[in-house]
Amino acid sequence: MLNQLREENAQLHNQLNASRAPVTPRAKYPEPEPFDGTAGLLQGFLTRTRAYLRYYDNSFPTEADKVHYAASFLRKDALAWFEPTMRDHLENTHNDQDEDTQAIFKKYEEFEKRLKNTFGNPDEERITERKLMNLTQKGSASKYASEFRQITSKLG
Repeated sequence: MLNQLREENAQLHNQLNASRAPVTPRAKYPEPEPFDGTAGLLQGFLTRTRAYLRYYDNSFPTEADKVHYAASFLRKDALAWFEPTMRDHLENTHNDQDEDTQAIFKKYEEFEKRLKNTFGNPDEERITERKLMNLTQKGSASKYASEFRQITSKLG
C-alpha cells in the first residue's frame, strides 16, 4: 500500500512538472525621456509614457500612481509648472487640495490635457493641415505613404 502511494505521488509530481509552462522573462520596456517643456517633444513624451504605463499596467493601480510616475520625468519649465500642483497633492488631504489638483490626480488623461494646454503648440493643427496640403510625392510611394501617415497622425 505504501509503495502504491509513493508511485501515485511520483506520477502526480511528474504530471505537475510536465504541465508547468516555462516562465519566460518579460522584456524590459524603456522609460520615457524626461520632458523639459519643449513643445516639439511633448507628443513623443506623452506617447512613450502612455506605452510604458500600459506595458507595466499592474505597477500603476491608480490614476494618481500614473500621474506621479509621469511627473517624475518633468524637468526645467515643465517641472516648474507642475511642482505647485504636486506639492498641493503631497501636502494636503484630498478635501483640502485645489480643485485642479484633484482633477489632475483623479484621471491621468486630465494630466495629459493640462500638459498639452500648457506646452503644446496651439497652432499644431493648422501647421499640420498646411503640411498635408503641401505634401507631394517626390520619391517612392512607400515614402510618400509614410510621410502621409506621420502627418495625419497629428490630426487626431
